[in-house]
Amino acid sequence: MKLLRNFLYFTLTMTLGAIGAGYLGFVHPLFDSVGHFRFHLLIISIMLQIAVFVVGSIRAKYLVIFLILCCSLDLYRLSRPYPADETLQGAPIRFLQFNLNFRNAHIDKLGSYLSEKEIDIVTLQEVTQKHRSYLETLAERYPYQSYCKFATVGGVAILSRYPFNGEGRCIEKQGLLWQRVMVNGKEISVASVHLYWPFPYGQPGQVGYLKEYFDAIRAPMIVAGDFNAASWSDSLAVIMRHTRTAIIPGLRFSLNLGIRHMMLPIDHILLSSELAARSIHVARSLGSDHLPIMSEIVYLDSNRTKGEKH
Repeated sequence: MKLLRNFLYFTLTMTLGAIGAGYLGFVHPLFDSVGHFRFHLLIISIMLQIAVFVVGSIRAKYLVIFLILCCSLDLYRLSRPYPADETLQGAPIRFLQFNLNFRNAHIDKLGSYLSEKEIDIVTLQEVTQKHRSYLETLAERYPYQSYCKFATVGGVAILSRYPFNGEGRCIEKQGLLWQRVMVNGKEISVASVHLYWPFPYGQPGQVGYLKEYFDAIRAPMIVAGDFNAASWSDSLAVIMRHTRTAIIPGLRFSLNLGIRHMMLPIDHILLSSELAARSIHVARSLGSDHLPIMSEIVYLDSNRTKGEKH
């Protein structure tokens, strides 16, 4: 029993240490990589805490009750769903964010989905030349298309039913493309982003390089992509600061790691203060290891700001 108790103490300590390290992404990108798994680590830690409560000493039981409360509150905070807001007025922009996966041989599933859901604007990552050839056949529905080279896994792209006004930029090989789009007489910047993994890959340097380009994008704006970063990561905080945007809240698991029940929330949509999401959800699988993120986005009335309710 003592051996089991000591093993549980050690494992719980290591798990809690990993959770704590995930808050230190600003110190080193390794901690951002660990932080991606915060949700999973919280669940594991609560299970370990229950086991410690059963076999631990009286003193340990009091500590475990406190830890269970803290971890449960953090888990609740992370996992709260985004509340759909039907009070938001105006015609919505039906928006889709999707990492195609360069190995995706079922690109036609995307075409069917876009038609079925009447999507207005799409941001894509890992777009190969083969994918592009297919997407260009959708020109009747999406006459405005823009592509930008990124890496061997493919580039980033924007497809739109609405016209581009000519103001946009491709930051080649850095995973950033944006276009200024005319939507029902109003201009909006739309950016497609693909970042590397934090550690041991080059996400911090990539984000640092892109800061000045993020600064240059004009509001109102939608910044969407595969950030390879959880919503609480330091890299995403830097991007939000330089784009003057905020992430649409909620926990949306979008990347399938190939292990049952192991998914990561690393695909996001960020909005400037002039815009709000009427709804957002993870869509069905379209042949990629990523799931699409579907959102209805509206312009806020001039007399209304985010967070206010009628």
